[in-house]
Amino acid sequence: MNCLSLLILFIGFELRQAQILDHCKIVVASDINAGDSQQVRAAVPLPGCIYGEIEWNHPQGTLLFTNSLPGQNYELCLESDWATALSGVTELTNGLHVPLPVPTTGRPTCTLASQGTASLLLYAPRKINGQSVYMSSINYLVLDASMVHGSLTPHP
Repeated sequence: MNCLSLLILFIGFELRQAQILDHCKIVVASDINAGDSQQVRAAVPLPGCIYGEIEWNHPQGTLLFTNSLPGQNYELCLESDWATALSGVTELTNGLHVPLPVPTTGRPTCTLASQGTASLLLYAPRKINGQSVYMSSINYLVLDASMVHGSLTPHP
């Protein structure tokens, strides 16, 4: 086997390993023909996922992100990453819509779960600086509320 074959084999192994370890990543896409009024529903993270990424392709309108851990008290936090493009975040709790700050580098946005469920509505602009947005991604994190000092505060 030559060096190029070994390199290709190694890269293929690394990609497969990354896919296996990345089971908490959620990938959703907007219908690019539907316009800004559409709402995309993100899948609930798989059981056991307390940290992951939401990748939103062709973001338009809103994306509803819901996490459910029945009988548990926790906070659901969003953390900005290199490709976060959101124009707003709203907490949906007990029928109320409460605007939250958009997460920025080092300043996550968190919501306390109500009856084991936390829901956040993410707003994505169609254009940034006159250009259509191809993708937005944001990290999510589930924190045990009993271990958090002060609810609804950003946690670095």
